[in-house]
Amino acid sequence: MDTTFKGNHYLWTMGELSDFLQQHGRLTSRDIQLIESKVEEISVPKNTKLAEASHFVHELWFIKKGITRVYYYTDKGQEVTKYFIDERHFSSDSNSFLYQLPMTSYVETVTPCELIRISRTAFEDFAENIPGWNELILTIANRAIREKVNRISPMLAETGEERYLRFMERFPTMLNRIPLRMLASYLGITKYSLSRIRKNMSH
Repeated sequence: MDTTFKGNHYLWTMGELSDFLQQHGRLTSRDIQLIESKVEEISVPKNTKLAEASHFVHELWFIKKGITRVYYYTDKGQEVTKYFIDERHFSSDSNSFLYQLPMTSYVETVTPCELIRISRTAFEDFAENIPGWNELILTIANRAIREKVNRISPMLAETGEERYLRFMERFPTMLNRIPLRMLASYLGITKYSLSRIRKNMSH
């Protein structure tokens, strides 16, 4: 069963996606035209699941505007946010998509998002017709893995305040766009503790 979100798409100009792709590999104008003809831009409400644990990923999502998060549930049913993803990044799990493995986590929109969707059919078309496409995608996937290390929930050896300060330094543009309960989950503290930390820091 495919549980991924299917939104309404509309006409658009590529811009961000083509710029992003060309940072990682060489694309001709013909390549860009092919990509533009096959992908969709979709407007997605907040709190929309894009992928679910144990299900397969059938598309890649590039974030043009907004924030998504990756999270899972513990054996006791507690929701834990692993990391957040913002603009100019792919939100889907590239390993799940590339190697057709089931997801181990959930992907959800935190804010209303404008996403660029690359279906598996389109992806395979690009692989067949764009020289160097697979190498380009592997470069992006490897970069995403490196960045994930920096985005993953911080070491629990740090205090809640230290974790919050670290998040402020690394991701200042996301700070005020994420609900407190999600940020608290990411930091490994309670919503009450996060509110107290923020209050103390504002004095």
